[in-house]
Amino acid sequence: MPNPYLSVIATTGITFTPTLLYVSYISFRLSKDIIDGP
Repeated sequence: MPNPYLSVIATTGITFTPTLLYVSYISFRLSKDIIDGP
């Protein structure tokens, strides 16, 4: 019988990892634009 806690962690990780990567990518682009200026 699998541990339900681990499956919750796995599902959360699979769901949020792409979102975190996307957010960090956007933050990187925004900070780069701000540093470079118009």
